[in-house]
Amino acid sequence: MVNQIIQKRVDLFESFIRTHFIREQDYYVYNIEVFKKLEYESHLKPFLDSLKPYYYKNKHYYLERWPLHYNQFNTVLRQIFNKNEIQVEKKVKYTMSKYQVEYYVFLPDDLESTNEEQ
Repeated sequence: MVNQIIQKRVDLFESFIRTHFIREQDYYVYNIEVFKKLEYESHLKPFLDSLKPYYYKNKHYYLERWPLHYNQFNTVLRQIFNKNEIQVEKKVKYTMSKYQVEYYVFLPDDLESTNEEQ
């Protein structure tokens, strides 16, 4: 299926994941805490601005909504995961009477390095 939101592979995305997501054994974790930290440290807006060349002009509203909420940023992440063909597992956690989505991101380079170590 043709992606009608993102024009081309987002090459800066993997470095963003490595820099800002929580590193576990062989994957990276993205959750509400990571989002809040990105928001607090003012990393969200510059990242979304850097994505504009990758998105079709008529889809820039995904990047220009402000203030950006957790679920809206999740939508942007899912779009990039799909375009870049990054393996992701999603888990829904129930805490304090709310459902929170956590993503476990498996980057291709990291998967190869863990397979070589075994």
